[in-house]
Amino acid sequence: TELQETGVTTLEKTEPTTAKPIQPTTPQPTQPTTPKPTEPTTQNPVSTSNVIAGGEWDFGPVTWEITNDGVLTFAGNHHIQGKTSYIWKDYSHIVTKIVFKDGITSIPEDAFSGMSKLACVQFGSTVNKIGDSAFANCTALSSVTMGNSLRNVSYGAFSGCTSLLSVTIPDTVFEIAGGAFGNSQLET
Repeated sequence: TELQETGVTTLEKTEPTTAKPIQPTTPQPTQPTTPKPTEPTTQNPVSTSNVIAGGEWDFGPVTWEITNDGVLTFAGNHHIQGKTSYIWKDYSHIVTKIVFKDGITSIPEDAFSGMSKLACVQFGSTVNKIGDSAFANCTALSSVTMGNSLRNVSYGAFSGCTSLLSVTIPDTVFEIAGGAFGNSQLET
């Protein structure tokens, strides 16, 4: 049987032996822990530069961040929801590059239109649609890298991009709407 006395447990046996006291375990002091850095995932973009703005778009399916070197990055496994205003346009004076990581499926209309310093756009392999006027009047835009899932380039998507000289369209594209590249420097 077991007896409890003043926090020390003693075992009694019916055989003629001496009881051996069992010492209670003393809690060991804990060492302060340093939080581990967040592991990169498609839900959580990790930057090599300082983030100056960012957050979740449409309550979490998509995250975005802008770094001090002018790169706007989107990550997640969803399409970017269309809105009447886009908070990242408040930073159009510094955004020079946009990266859509794998997982982003479509770009809404007017989402980046008029971002005059934007020079480069890289679409991940999962973007399948670029909405109406999504990049219209981005006059510094000169480099566009399209992914292999792209199927639709909507009306005016790149209209007024006067620095855009060439674009490689992947074989997966089955529709390029009228005026998609209107008023740009592209020649057919």
